[in-house]
Amino acid sequence: MEVRNLDVRFTGARRVHAVRGVSFTINPGEALAIVGESGSGKSVTSRSIVGLAGDNAELTADQFSVIGQDGLRLREGQWRAIRGRRIGFVLQDALTSLDPLRTIGREITETLRAHRIVPRRQYGERVDELLREVGIPDPQVRSRQYPHQLSGGLRQRALIASALAGAPDLLIADEPTTALDVTVQAQILDLLESRRAEGTALLLVSHDLAVVSRVADRVLVMHDGVVVEQGPTEKVLTAPEHEYTKALLAAVPSASTRGTRLSASPGIRLRARAEAPLRLRQETEGQVDTGTPVLAAHNVSKSFPLPDGGTRTAVDHVSLTLKAGQKLGIVGESGSGKSTLARLLLDLTRPDEGSIEIGGVQISGPSGQDSRPPTPWARHRSARSLSPALRRQVQFISQDPLGSFDPRYTTDPRDAPDVRRPLDAHDLPPEVIASLSPIPSTLWFRELQVHGRELALRHALPEEYPEVGDVLETAFTTGCTSTPEYVASLHAITERARTSNVWVITDDRGVLAAVLTPMPRFLDSDTFTFNILGVGPRARGLGLGRVLTDHAVAVARALGLRRVDIHSGPQMTWAHRMYLDYGFVRRIDWETAVVDGHQRLRSFSYRITDPAQSSAASEYRLETSGGSVSTETAHAGSAHTATADLASHRPAGEVDDAGRFIAEEPSLPGPAELPDTPLHLMAPTDSPRSWGAVLGARFAAPDWVSVELTGPGSASSPQLVDASGNLVSDDWAWISRSLAAAADSPLYPAARRDEIDRLERLIDEEVIGGLEQAIFSTDQPVRDAVERLLFARLGMLDLALHPAAGRGQRFLLGNELSTADLALFGTLVGWDLCYRGHLGWGSASLVDYPQLWAWARRVLAVEGLVGAEDRVLLGLEPDANGSFHEAWGPAEPVEGVPDIRAAWRATD
Repeated sequence: MEVRNLDVRFTGARRVHAVRGVSFTINPGEALAIVGESGSGKSVTSRSIVGLAGDNAELTADQFSVIGQDGLRLREGQWRAIRGRRIGFVLQDALTSLDPLRTIGREITETLRAHRIVPRRQYGERVDELLREVGIPDPQVRSRQYPHQLSGGLRQRALIASALAGAPDLLIADEPTTALDVTVQAQILDLLESRRAEGTALLLVSHDLAVVSRVADRVLVMHDGVVVEQGPTEKVLTAPEHEYTKALLAAVPSASTRGTRLSASPGIRLRARAEAPLRLRQETEGQVDTGTPVLAAHNVSKSFPLPDGGTRTAVDHVSLTLKAGQKLGIVGESGSGKSTLARLLLDLTRPDEGSIEIGGVQISGPSGQDSRPPTPWARHRSARSLSPALRRQVQFISQDPLGSFDPRYTTDPRDAPDVRRPLDAHDLPPEVIASLSPIPSTLWFRELQVHGRELALRHALPEEYPEVGDVLETAFTTGCTSTPEYVASLHAITERARTSNVWVITDDRGVLAAVLTPMPRFLDSDTFTFNILGVGPRARGLGLGRVLTDHAVAVARALGLRRVDIHSGPQMTWAHRMYLDYGFVRRIDWETAVVDGHQRLRSFSYRITDPAQSSAASEYRLETSGGSVSTETAHAGSAHTATADLASHRPAGEVDDAGRFIAEEPSLPGPAELPDTPLHLMAPTDSPRSWGAVLGARFAAPDWVSVELTGPGSASSPQLVDASGNLVSDDWAWISRSLAAAADSPLYPAARRDEIDRLERLIDEEVIGGLEQAIFSTDQPVRDAVERLLFARLGMLDLALHPAAGRGQRFLLGNELSTADLALFGTLVGWDLCYRGHLGWGSASLVDYPQLWAWARRVLAVEGLVGAEDRVLLGLEPDANGSFHEAWGPAEPVEGVPDIRAAWRATD
């Protein structure tokens, strides 16, 4: 590499000239060190020369030669081919540099695979070899662990192994030994020197002059983005010429400098260090509190599970006492348990054995208690986590600064509100993650947007269990109703958490709602029981009960279970009850209890289809050639497999970034008035949008409009054209209403047109749009959620038609048929005979909605509405050859109904 007059500027709210006029050359087998204090431009220089300066960086140079190429002209794709293979880069912050979603082995394998370093069968062997080279013990076990499961030193070594995996010509190491103890540091330096001997060039960025003196051939000293001195290592370090270099060397601590100021005053950065001795703090017996210890640990132990099924003891029966005015140092090599012990002392991790006291208050142990006044909930807990008041008295300086600061806030403490730090799935303690196996990690953490609020659905941290109790206790005292037995069962949450997973919905102020599910390893049947523990007062009206229900059932499906029991407790709102009642459809039984003189729904049981056979778990195969999409679904209890090329049925539209299908709006909604000429309606028989327009045209204007039913794939919606073939409209609702209005048909009475228009918009958006999203969306969770909402919407319609609703109506808007009835009828006939084979969650039939089922058969019985040809094309009757119209595949069977087609035809 050869660089001359490199300048790096950062644009934005404030322009920063970070690097100015830097020049250097690195030859094969040579080591160049860049030294300087924090903020001198070292890391910016190292990142800039590998194309990682950032989007808001402006680079200029007289010469920028990288592996024989002009670095200023390289595109991102060319940089990717160089990084990892020709240039290895060890970044400064291991925790933020390693991917938290991948194991260490996969992280290193990516380099081997991307640059084809070794054959595929040798990936595992090469990963273990690299980890062994950098001094990681038990490489076969460590390679299967995630970054958060390793100590800081082990993470740093894994990062170095990843950089060395491609056998690069140039290795750039930014503070590679900062987090390492002296024994491992010596091993890494030996490794770097051996690579140099093989011809690898090394650019070392460091403030550790001892490391620099051992490794580097030449040293480049930077200050405020400028190179102030460079030359051979021995000359620069033993006979510096620049005042800044002299100040750096004078600031190196040693036994002889103890008690004197090492660095210059902040305002005089280049002056020689002050020689005035500093007065060391003298600690006398009178200043040390010999009474109650500030901190005490008694026989504390902590073990963590390993990927191979074993355990590793990180802290083994450690005891210590620290009194006021004392300083205690904990030393040991990387991985010796120092950081784990610190987390135990801070109550960030619970010990397996032993107890910890802070200020005389026991915070961890078999009989832990809190400094806060006791509440009724505290009587039911064996231990409480560190209280906010006590937490403020204990401060922690973490090993990884970048990973510790919230990237949303500046370093000015006035800018940070009093909120909790956002968490993700990998903030969960290892023991919690172990309790979740084999639940997919994608279910551990979800970001939610609810009524404009940013929430998170995740597994609760153990220290949050008391807060869950406080939230529920508040819920029970603010107007919620429940049985005394249910309240009493919740009080055992701490004990139950040993065999159950606690899921919470949180915002930046704490827990809003919670649900309890059994840990997978404690399941002893195919029934999954969960308790909706409660929704706190701050979460009222957000519909979080639905979200928790969805999550618990998603966990059950992921575990392959067949039945789910829902214990709703006091939080069952009317809307949530309908969602449960109809959203899951296959209700087996339910239990009620009398509370405050009222009969309350208390628990439900539902059967869910086997995920191995359900269409909800089917594999969507996206064929890139031709853009076709197909799905094969096999349902529980089904004797056949429904197969369809969905591309031929998919309407115009697109799939957004979230995997949700969005249908295209009609290209021509329609003119103010219909043309006064004969019209022709072309309608694809496989589209749910067609039948409302077809039946409306035949019933309202049979002499004016001719109808042509076309085959699958001909169009995504019906099209009305004039005598010259010009498109009048492709909006099914407009077509149906306009034809009925022009023909003065009773299907679209003037007095109720606004009401009909609103209902048809709901049918279009909520039912037809929901069907399309459930079938054509590419993201499985999106399909699952839309399907259950779809079932719930039909349930609401079913309730509206119930005689108990007080209307006693035969059709949607009364006792007279309307265009809205025709639109919904055509869609729901297609639901049962066509689309249901491509839906999951039990493929609910219209038979499951008794009032809608009766309504649909009343519509079908209207004289002159559905003719013989229409019945064939709808799939109700066989054609002349005895075959049924099955463009979407065979009609799915319905439990308890021998023949769904015959059930539809039985209009009596």
